[in-house]
Amino acid sequence: MLAVSYAIGGSEMADPPPLPYQRVLLQGIDISANVRFVEVEDHDRLIDRAVVEVDDPAGLAREAPREGNTLVVELGWADTHAALFEGEITRVQTREAGCEVPRVRLTALDFASRIQKRPFEATNHTGTLSAIVRAIVTRTANVGVTVAQVEPAVDPNYTETAPLRQTQDDWAFITEQSRRAGCISFVEYNAERSQFYFVPLTGIMAAAPAGQLSNVGTSGRILSINLERSAGTADTRRSAASIDPATGDVRVSAAPPPPVETPSVPSARAIDTADRAGAPIDDAIAVAGEATETPATLRPTGLAVGARDGDAPQDPTLALGWRARGRCVGTVMLRAKSRIELTGVASWAETQWYVKRAKHVVVTPRPAEDMLASYVTEFELTR
Repeated sequence: MLAVSYAIGGSEMADPPPLPYQRVLLQGIDISANVRFVEVEDHDRLIDRAVVEVDDPAGLAREAPREGNTLVVELGWADTHAALFEGEITRVQTREAGCEVPRVRLTALDFASRIQKRPFEATNHTGTLSAIVRAIVTRTANVGVTVAQVEPAVDPNYTETAPLRQTQDDWAFITEQSRRAGCISFVEYNAERSQFYFVPLTGIMAAAPAGQLSNVGTSGRILSINLERSAGTADTRRSAASIDPATGDVRVSAAPPPPVETPSVPSARAIDTADRAGAPIDDAIAVAGEATETPATLRPTGLAVGARDGDAPQDPTLALGWRARGRCVGTVMLRAKSRIELTGVASWAETQWYVKRAKHVVVTPRPAEDMLASYVTEFELTR
């Protein structure tokens, strides 16, 4: 980015620090001016949540919002921002303490919660899995969700004699079917509307990374990170046992092959740092090569008895059992259900990761407070 300077009173000064951007719409009305705190939690398997805190010096804000009102949240920086959330308010809290300005706290869930709240209906579904999922999502009107993509990797067909039985509420049933099909199901705010997706994890894992996190730079710069590799926490590689309805024979499917791990090589920056410090980098590499166990020998395997034919044998987002948790300078590029690349960390972790959770937090001080606004993203990654 080209650096620009400006002059005040004849003296030249550097650019002011970038300011976070926030825009909050309550029932289509912009209430951003009094918003002091925004938190948007984007999760790959759970319903997304937003928390907004609004100053209420005149006592009007506490009278306006009600459960069921819509909330749209847009966050980022002045030059890069995006709408991250649309949902409905599920909780309204007010807080008053002494001389402090009264504050109203709004909690909202995305529109998947509307599907979750439907009364349970036991149903025997027939047709393809994709058609069944589409029918369930659009079962009632005024949900505020359009179907964008329902593309399971395997689309089985169910008949009157062998239907797909629904014994859960609509959202629990959809998420269970997505898990068994090796997919994820979620509602995401895209193109100015909430859209439903039912997509295979293999496709997400094959997509290019959405961005990069590094311990250098500005946007997306890592502030803290905790890396963990533990093969024992990897998702189990399952073989399935089922009974052939025609012959009564037991059929056992083979477990998927273990994931291939590329050998880790210290980066040029790590080698240079070790050389400057006089550290024996060659000795460290030699020690790593003398491990008596391999991740493949430590990962669990299992037998899923009675599993349905075609059920996913393993979650590809947890194939290695690696996890990374941390905080970085806020970036809207870090979204759950996508992949990100880590750089500037341990060599074995300098690769592409799956984003399991991203929590975007913007804090805006009052005009009278001598503080700067902040935007931080907390993340949880898996591999």
